[in-house]
Amino acid sequence: MPRSKVNLFEQVSGYLKGTKAAIEALAGIAEGSIAYATDTKEFGSYDGAAWTWGQGAPSPFAFTNIDSPTFSADQDDYDPGSADIIRADLDADWNLTGIAGGTDGRLLYLENITSGFRLTLKDEDAGSSAANQLAIVHDIEIFPDRAVLLQYSGDDSRWHLFSSGDAESLRGAPISAGLLSSLQDGDTLIWNDGDRVFERIQLPTEAALLPYFPSDTSDWAGGTDPGDTDQALDQLAVRTTDLEASSWVLISTQSLGSDGTFDFTSIPQTYKHLKIEFLARSDRAANTSDGAKIRFNNDNGNNYVGLVQFMNAAGAPAKVEQNTAGAPTQFSFVTAASSPANWFNNSEITIFDYTNTNLFKSWQARGMQTPNTGVSFFIYDAQGVWLSASAITRVQLFPTTGTNFKTHSSARLYGIK
Repeated sequence: MPRSKVNLFEQVSGYLKGTKAAIEALAGIAEGSIAYATDTKEFGSYDGAAWTWGQGAPSPFAFTNIDSPTFSADQDDYDPGSADIIRADLDADWNLTGIAGGTDGRLLYLENITSGFRLTLKDEDAGSSAANQLAIVHDIEIFPDRAVLLQYSGDDSRWHLFSSGDAESLRGAPISAGLLSSLQDGDTLIWNDGDRVFERIQLPTEAALLPYFPSDTSDWAGGTDPGDTDQALDQLAVRTTDLEASSWVLISTQSLGSDGTFDFTSIPQTYKHLKIEFLARSDRAANTSDGAKIRFNNDNGNNYVGLVQFMNAAGAPAKVEQNTAGAPTQFSFVTAASSPANWFNNSEITIFDYTNTNLFKSWQARGMQTPNTGVSFFIYDAQGVWLSASAITRVQLFPTTGTNFKTHSSARLYGIK
């Protein structure tokens, strides 16, 4: 249909609009089509052979052919039949790559009526025949209770996006509630992937920005003030990287949902030192105390030495020492089965130069124990060496006498550069 002669679908009404002569000269008009002649101010209808003019305005525009399919798989060359409205129910997230039955000017309203699944319209996806594909610039996710209006173009034999979503969407994706009413000039939108919505962030005004004035030009790379914004930002990025390099970074957290031990595997080799924060209780029966041991790279051989020192219940110095190579060593003590309910004890372990293959791996730890009421509490200092030059890729923590640590025990592994 030549679009240079008639302004098709200028309004959502869907009427043909143009001069009477231009409309009557059109070929391929479908029976039942409605048009408005701008020169004679008349509505007309086409009976398949000729136009009849002089009619009053037709009744308000409405889609009347409705279909409600259930999608249980990706849809290629989906055939809506004669439907104008597709109210799609989904049993999972699915893709739609193309729609069959497109004719020039056809409108199709596509709605996702599910409560928790997304229908993704794929942009010019080869899963469907070329003439059924969607030319929509980018993939569009139709979220639950959202819809799009598509129109088919005979010019390129593709479906195009007529409108998407509603007032609370951006490129087919929803924005957080109330966002439209709170947006201000200069605001920035960011994508929250967890909630699958756009949210607003407000950048500080120029007056709120704190300038950086180096007290010494040697503070800048090259020994001179860079003088322009781009280089200043580069230098700020270097400082930020240095700051991050001097902070502990969480690598992994393990919390026991049932009795067990701790096993950190595939430890990244990108840090200088490691640290473990440890909170636990042993299942050792008929006792208020149990030791806690450390093992590296699943090595159970006689390759460990270590020492735990503390003050005993009488106030005298005491120690647990392994000064000849032996099995994995103890780093602290924890409460056990006879301790009051919900009593857990903590320790912190630092492992030095864990990737250095030129030296044996040393560690140190500090822990505390409150085994029961009315008895002495303990603070433990410990150190040890794993007699291996291998880089540490795995660390395990387990009880000395008991089998497991109790549910709700936890350990967190950190790295620092």
